[in-house]
Amino acid sequence: MTTVTGGSDDLVELEGDLCEEFDANDCNDGRMALSDGTLMKVEYDEDGLWRFKVLYKGSLYDHKVEGCMDDDDGTNDVVHFKAGLKWAMFSLDAEIAS
Repeated sequence: MTTVTGGSDDLVELEGDLCEEFDANDCNDGRMALSDGTLMKVEYDEDGLWRFKVLYKGSLYDHKVEGCMDDDDGTNDVVHFKAGLKWAMFSLDAEIAS
């Protein structure tokens, strides 16, 4: 299994089958693609929370837990995947060649 979430104000973290940190400083319109075909929009919002909008659910996508503000401490979105992811790619901007 693998989870994707924010680690701090400038890191996106993957834990599980894939263990990786992506430097995501000033990310407001990033994209993450995973080996199962999942595609997500990645944003660090004005409340200081990492948001992951699932644009396409791949074969290993399981579920997403929405983060929320709770007093002064907030929680980031957490995206869960079943076992088997092989790779992940991250881009800070949404420019996609076609």
